[in-house]
Amino acid sequence: MENGLQTAMGMENGLAYWQRRWDVGQRCLAMGLYVPARRELEAAETAAFQRRDAASLERIYLSLLEACRQARLQACEGFILIGEPRRGSAGLVKFPRAADAAVLVAAGTRGYEQAVRFARGGRSGGKPKEALLLLVKGGEVRLCSPGWPRYCGGVTVEFTAGAGRVLLPKDMDGCVALLPAPGLYAPGTAGHGMARESLLLAWEWLALKWQSCHRVRAQPWEELAWLRAARQVDGACEPVMMRMMELCRVLAGS
Repeated sequence: MENGLQTAMGMENGLAYWQRRWDVGQRCLAMGLYVPARRELEAAETAAFQRRDAASLERIYLSLLEACRQARLQACEGFILIGEPRRGSAGLVKFPRAADAAVLVAAGTRGYEQAVRFARGGRSGGKPKEALLLLVKGGEVRLCSPGWPRYCGGVTVEFTAGAGRVLLPKDMDGCVALLPAPGLYAPGTAGHGMARESLLLAWEWLALKWQSCHRVRAQPWEELAWLRAARQVDGACEPVMMRMMELCRVLAGS
């Protein structure tokens, strides 16, 4: 992967900063290096947003959505480790050393730091690793994002021993994530498929719930800044990213 990334970075120095980062991100994306692609494209997005370059942002968001979605899918196809919500990090088994792609569902208040370190370590190392958080209140377990670690903002979790069917809710209050019992699930083992599908849906539910709990900004640039915050909850949420691209088209034409 390092050779591929070095090849992607062999480019002209005359381009603007955001263009250089965008170009490297595009090359990484074409080579299937989705985590480095996300890192480069997010750097390009930050620079373009600071310059209020709506036309460039629209291009960046399209590629960034693909990079984030593919990296998320890679992570969910790997090992999935679900913590015991009422024990926190106590007794938490470790990932195998070969687990380059993985999802950690940490538990308890200490699990927050654990989840943040895990996800950041994956991105800095170019490996598809993602993290979520389990919190408990009043006997109910909720699945939360480290980007918005609030029990009230989480999705209700039900642990089941069966290969339950993931159901789509009619509204955000009806979201229920079905998960297998806490433990480590290798790809292809019983429970892995259900966990993978539930977690993929839960990420998007969390971002949409964040939107519903915050007041929409009236001005396009303010709304765009507001939606960038939603990406901290789920960087791969398609409805959020599509709205961001729509705003960029409006701003670029104004």
